[in-house]
Amino acid sequence: MGITTAKIVRNFQVTVPRSVRKLVHLEEGDLVDFKVQDGDIIMTPLSVVKKEQAYAFSPEWQKAIKKSEEEISRGHYKVYRSGKDMERDIEG
Repeated sequence: MGITTAKIVRNFQVTVPRSVRKLVHLEEGDLVDFKVQDGDIIMTPLSVVKKEQAYAFSPEWQKAIKKSEEEISRGHYKVYRSGKDMERDIEG
C-alpha cells in the first residue's frame, strides 16, 4: 500500500482513509490504540473480549486449538451418533 494522507480537522479529528479501513477491517464504533514510537504514531485496532472468555485467547489455549484443527484436517476424529455413544467411549 502506498502512502495515505489524512487531514486533522476541528477537535483534532482524523478520518481514516477508506483504503486503510478496508485493509484492516475497521468499522464505525471500533476501538483503536495509539502508541508513539520514535516520533511515529502507530494506530492499532483493538478487540474487546469478555473477561470470562479471555482464557480462549491464552497461548496455551490457542496451541491446543491449533493442534485440534491439525488432527481434524488429518481425519483423526470420531463421529458419534448420540451423546450416550460418546459418553461410553469417554468412560472406557
